[in-house]
Amino acid sequence: MLRYDHSNEQVRVVTVWPDLTGLTVPSRKYRFEWDSPIAFSPHDPNVLYSAANVVFRSVDDGSSWEVISPDLTRDDVSDREDFDPDTNIAPFERCAISRFAESPVQQGVFWTGSSDGLIHVSRDGGATWADVTPDGLPEWTPIYGLEASPHDAGTAYVAAARYQHGDYMPYLFRTSDYGATWTAISEGIPEGDYTRVIREDPEREGLLYAGTEGGFTSRSTMGTRGTRSSSTPCRGTGQACRLCRYMTCVEPEGEATLTFITDEGEVVRHLSSRTGSPRVPTQQGMNRFVWDMKHEGARRVEGESGAGRPMYVPIVPPGTYRVRLQIGEEAWEERFDVLADPRVSISPEDLGRQHDLLIAIRDKVSESSDAVETARSTVGQIEQWTERSTGATGREVVTEAAEGLREKLSAIEDELLMGSVSSDTPMRGAFYARGLRSRLASLGDTVGMADGAPTRQSYEVFEDLRSQIDSQL
Repeated sequence: MLRYDHSNEQVRVVTVWPDLTGLTVPSRKYRFEWDSPIAFSPHDPNVLYSAANVVFRSVDDGSSWEVISPDLTRDDVSDREDFDPDTNIAPFERCAISRFAESPVQQGVFWTGSSDGLIHVSRDGGATWADVTPDGLPEWTPIYGLEASPHDAGTAYVAAARYQHGDYMPYLFRTSDYGATWTAISEGIPEGDYTRVIREDPEREGLLYAGTEGGFTSRSTMGTRGTRSSSTPCRGTGQACRLCRYMTCVEPEGEATLTFITDEGEVVRHLSSRTGSPRVPTQQGMNRFVWDMKHEGARRVEGESGAGRPMYVPIVPPGTYRVRLQIGEEAWEERFDVLADPRVSISPEDLGRQHDLLIAIRDKVSESSDAVETARSTVGQIEQWTERSTGATGREVVTEAAEGLREKLSAIEDELLMGSVSSDTPMRGAFYARGLRSRLASLGDTVGMADGAPTRQSYEVFEDLRSQIDSQL
């Protein structure tokens, strides 16, 4: 921890315990997270807090620190996950406080969340602490977001994520009684879009903003589902989206669909009230749906959970579009324009080049998924043929040929996927992109990071990966 003096440009190290290197986790005096919390008191600017496996307080700009809590973790550093060495880029810190917050409403109300999945609260300035971990939070779930409400001292919000455990579900919780009870508030966030942070609007009580791995979501705590936000309640430039509002006098019995179409008639996205994610809402009364202005995503392999890493889906280019709402036999249609970001100077031609490459990436990813499905289907047929040949003349020849073909098809699948995509063995974290298909999807993330023409090297990587995939197909 560094303290910078603007008056003389002096930098002083005020680390709580400056003896961290060359020690194993069990031998350290304190266990600090990679991004251990640092927070000034909202009630006294001279009070500074930090945390390791315990909470520290300083009243002299970090020149000295006092411990104001017991160990607020599981204190079991021997319990470590069995990570694939190909994806484990550094030791995974466990049993440390990852988040700390003091209530802006009431001085001395502290909340902590730990990297091993515990929530604690103190209502007396740290003299006593209570474990208030939500029952619905799986054990050893790292806490990534902890928000003390700016409106009520007893209200807090938690964002947690288990992607390092192979679980990509969103975990958001709310308490209004100092942690005595918790309510899960993740409804409406797509499966696989795990949560990193949650904040409550400082002016409008109950309006929440959640940062997920895939974007930004807002919701009200007054019973509405979370929606991919249009940023209407936010201040500043909004996120790219198309907001649809429609009224239903009664909840329809049949399927409702929303279809987004180019002015030339090409369907870019088709959404339903019955299947897929997100679902088209059909509640009685006013309904609100936010389209993120993205195309259909790449096709997945059967058994590949939505909890896996989402494939990159490009945003549609500027232009005129139509949206069609169909409920049963009735349909309504409206035209609208998608505008370029006014902050970015880029020609329509460059945007078109970027869009074309992203679509090519998506389609090749889909083609790879289809090839895996075909290979698996063929392997299944081979196994059936082998079983039927039991006792038949020449069975050994059939079995040998079938085994050779099965090995070839399995090798192709391994090159494309480089590991299982079943729910039993989920892909792990952000560093799993080893198979050709995943590497190509990762290129989509690179190309679509900002509005601009693709780099020459992006085209070269695409051609290289496409060539390798084609050689397998």
